[in-house]
Amino acid sequence: MLAFSCLCLTFNPNCNRYSFKVIRLNGLVGVIITAIVYNLILRGIHKPPNTLLQFANESLHVILPIIGVLSWLVWGPFRRIQFNVIVGSFLSMLVYGIYIFIRGYLTNQYPYPFINVVRVGYIKALYAAGSVFVLFLGLALLLWAIDCFRRRI
Repeated sequence: MLAFSCLCLTFNPNCNRYSFKVIRLNGLVGVIITAIVYNLILRGIHKPPNTLLQFANESLHVILPIIGVLSWLVWGPFRRIQFNVIVGSFLSMLVYGIYIFIRGYLTNQYPYPFINVVRVGYIKALYAAGSVFVLFLGLALLLWAIDCFRRRI
């Protein structure tokens, strides 16, 4: 989502549509969560088998999240995060979470071991998903605060 929002900015640097703002915020929060979850929980589980995949893995879970957040901190765009954007982002992530559980129920395949209902059960899986949603909301509010602070500069 972050890459898509950057592509949109390439063609329209003044893009101010609500859908763009939601996608941009989802992308920013998503890469931060990707870095946190992978490096704290999944790094010990996932071992890429060769150098090329190791490079791709590190790029995806460490380098790109840092570059994505730094690029937003330096170049923006700012004044794009409002409360209604946070609500839209959270609701879209909630829909995605519901989709993951429905798809997992139908296929017995879950994208992450900590929400794999077959392995950990519904209570632990829902607790883990809830924790990610709380993290999402906290990070979205933090980015909103940074955005508000940047407006004053």
